[in-house]
Amino acid sequence: MPVTETLSVRSRPWDNPWFWISGLGLVFVVVVLRNAWAGDDAYITFRSSFHLLHGYGPVFNIDERVQTFTNPLWMLVMSFFYAFTGEAYFTSILLGTGISLIAFWIFGRKILTGSGFLGILILFFLSKSFVEYSTSGLENSLNHLLLVLFAAVFLGDRADEKSVFLLALIAGLGVFNRMDTLLLYLPALLFAWWQVRSWKSLLAGLAGFLPFIFWEGFALIYYGFPFPNTAYAKLNTDISALDLARQGFWYYANSLRWDPVTLLVIFLGLILGLKSGRKSLALALGLLLYLLYVLKIGGDFMSGRFFSAPFMLGMILLGLHFPVGKVKWIPFGILALAGLLNPRSPLYVRAVPDPPRKGLIDPHGVADERGWYLKEAALLYLNDEMLALKSERQLDEAPMGKTIREVKYYDTMGFSSYSKGPQAHVADLWALSSALISRLPMMEDPDWRIGHFTRIMPDGFLETLATDENKLSDQNLAEFYEHLKVITRGPIWSGVRLKEIVKMNLGRYNHLINQEYYRNPGPMFVKLEDLQVPKKKGDAFLSPGSVRIWRYRPLHIQMPGVVHFAFFSIALDNNDIYTLKFLKEGEKLFKMEILPEISPLGGLNVFDISLPPDLVEGGYDELLLEGRQGDSWYSVGHLIPLENLPQDTLP
Repeated sequence: MPVTETLSVRSRPWDNPWFWISGLGLVFVVVVLRNAWAGDDAYITFRSSFHLLHGYGPVFNIDERVQTFTNPLWMLVMSFFYAFTGEAYFTSILLGTGISLIAFWIFGRKILTGSGFLGILILFFLSKSFVEYSTSGLENSLNHLLLVLFAAVFLGDRADEKSVFLLALIAGLGVFNRMDTLLLYLPALLFAWWQVRSWKSLLAGLAGFLPFIFWEGFALIYYGFPFPNTAYAKLNTDISALDLARQGFWYYANSLRWDPVTLLVIFLGLILGLKSGRKSLALALGLLLYLLYVLKIGGDFMSGRFFSAPFMLGMILLGLHFPVGKVKWIPFGILALAGLLNPRSPLYVRAVPDPPRKGLIDPHGVADERGWYLKEAALLYLNDEMLALKSERQLDEAPMGKTIREVKYYDTMGFSSYSKGPQAHVADLWALSSALISRLPMMEDPDWRIGHFTRIMPDGFLETLATDENKLSDQNLAEFYEHLKVITRGPIWSGVRLKEIVKMNLGRYNHLINQEYYRNPGPMFVKLEDLQVPKKKGDAFLSPGSVRIWRYRPLHIQMPGVVHFAFFSIALDNNDIYTLKFLKEGEKLFKMEILPEISPLGGLNVFDISLPPDLVEGGYDELLLEGRQGDSWYSVGHLIPLENLPQDTLP
């Protein structure tokens, strides 16, 4: 009889760890799907996947071989499933959710079962970073899976050439997925090799990295460069190390405010790992290296994006060394309470801010990216008019073929470029898609935002893209572009091209770029007669005849001598604040501010302005137009003198 009772007790399902891991896994899926979304940056990768599947190659623009994505393994995995589904939005969400669920299961089964406290699985639900970037369309979910696989193998008892190969293979795939994650794996990988210390184990480690090595070889031959174009765009900034580290501090501070559980888990796991055995120490050192790296580069503009992988490693260390007995409830209670009291917790349904996007970018430029795209791309707000689904429909209707029919210039280039299809060449303000612009220095900007480093658009560049003829007015830059064009547009196996790849990567042509001019180009000048093409409300930001205005680079509009116009029609980008100054022989006579009138049509808005009688009577010979506040996309479409104000603008 006692035996029967014992068997009965043992057969209770809640005594089996699988019961809790499976049940909490289902809850995890629900939480992830309630927070599922796809960000604008993800569509940069999706556009390359679309082009790859349609025979144009893994490129952003089909007429130029440039690697705009930073996550080659994720791009290839996404492309594989995209080939079957024919769409990116739901595919990326289901793929990210599935991969993260596998990572959750492996964590519970291999890291916790037998010795760990299964309750800490709940912390996965409370991490805003981990939950939101389990989807998002970015590579984070694959980072999570590879890290937990690596830890499961590393923490095993085996120490031989085969284990070194397997660890190197997983780490190599992690680096293939995103290069900077090497720091997370490196100390543990070196420790695993040191345990064996043989030439065979060294060769085994190199063999494990073959997928990444093959990709690097492909990238060097196909694109002409070993690193993604975004690396050149975001590292060539001349921002001081101190300023970047200061911005990195604010990135940490933002996460602590908006997502306290994530950083608390990371730092608690780090502390426990540093004071534990050699294997845990190796994992903790990888975590520390990566955290220092995030600080050094200034973090990111997406809140929490660079913390989801460290969170997974922090959870692994926490799972290995979480306190036992009754004392475990103290740290668990603190972590759980921090998550439950967080109004941005993934457990709570996020309402669309009123007005939309209010409070979603902190004073240091770090954004709640999912909140920003809540109405446009969150599964919770699914509807036919959301931007993610409209982009899919517009892509279906876009013409196919290898002929470039239009050149587009955007700031947020993901959704916009994806919907245009292959026959649109898309350039962007941040130089992510252009091999030429990314090699120019960042324009001086005391209010720079991390991840958004503005370059000047060289005169004639858009015309060069539209005609495939070199129309750059800067002759030295034109020569640089000719060398670059051989790499990005020439026959892949041409001997001349291979020589140019070597020379370009060695910096042999860098002297052709006027660093000082493109860093601080000074004011721009345009004549009034060049702004006489009338625009209407809703016309594109850079429609023909419009002039781009750069922040901290005022536009000087020169009059045909001293004029006495009393009224003007001016077309300006609709969502910015502008300052218009009137000068005579260099002396400032009058200043007016033009406030935004945000239009649902977007693009340009048309304003009719009248000037004070004393200014009109004395005359002026120059106008100074500055974009003072807004989205940094300043432009003027026209400036046309009027005889009288239209009737509907009179008081």
